[in-house]
This record gives sequence, C-alpha cells and structure tokens, in this order.
Amino acid sequence: MPPVSFSPEQDSVLIELRHQRMSWPQIGGQLGRDPEACRSRFNRLVPKQDDRRATSRVDMWTDEETRMLDGGKTAPEIAVILGRSLESVKCKIRYRRVSTIRAEIDEVRPAARALVPPECIAERERRHAAPRDLTAIFMGDPPKGYSALDRKLGALA
Repeated sequence: MPPVSFSPEQDSVLIELRHQRMSWPQIGGQLGRDPEACRSRFNRLVPKQDDRRATSRVDMWTDEETRMLDGGKTAPEIAVILGRSLESVKCKIRYRRVSTIRAEIDEVRPAARALVPPECIAERERRHAAPRDLTAIFMGDPPKGYSALDRKLGALA
C-alpha cells in the first residue's frame, strides 16, 4: 500500500500539536500516523530553529523559576513544568552549585588578586599585551637588552 500524503488539515494539526510540546508518539497517535513520519513531515514544514523554540524556552530565568529548583523536584520534572530543555535545567543547577561554592570560598579567604601587589599585576598585564615570538614563548622572556637566544648560547649565566 503506497504511503498516504498529509492533508493541509493534518499539517496544521501537526504543527499545532508540536507547538503544544507533545511528543512524537503522542502526535502520531492523534493523527493515526507513524511518529517518525510526523517528525519528518514537521521538519519539512517548519525550519529547524523554530522546532527548537517550539519545544523549549531559551530566554532568561526568572526568580520564580530559579526558586523552583529548590523545591525538591528532579531536573526532568522541572524541565517539563517550565517548558525548558533538560540540558538547560541541568546547566542552571550546576551554575547555582558552583556559584554557591565560590561564594563560600570567598568568605573564607580574601580574593587572590588583592594579595598580589599592583605593580606585579601591571607588569603581568604589560607582558601579556606585548606580542611575543615563538622563541620568547619557549625560552622565556630575556632581560632587557638581550635576546632570548643569548640565554641558550650561554651569554647569560
């Protein structure tokens, strides 16, 4: 039996169901079609970028959404509730964990930059801003007035 084409009505229903964040098996069940055929048809009808935006949110996190991470729900549950991708939720959880740890460390010890004298910081920034050739990178910066090769040849002892 040859495959039956999608009708314009089925196309509009397909797009509408996908924008409601239904899974491909659910959409296939509603249309009486194979889920893979539905996904393939949707990808031909709608550009890929719109599919990503239709299935997950890519905007900034609100305070209310961030507080939901502390509610005791798992990452997949939160992703479904918020309409965000699982990767986005996991990334936000990791970011919050790392931020908390960094804040605790900063309370225990002062920032490392405060311990370095300002003239050393200025010299470091000057060296990083100056262009360096490969010899200087491998041999180290020589004293003023000398070449990096002088050190290798024994002129600098």
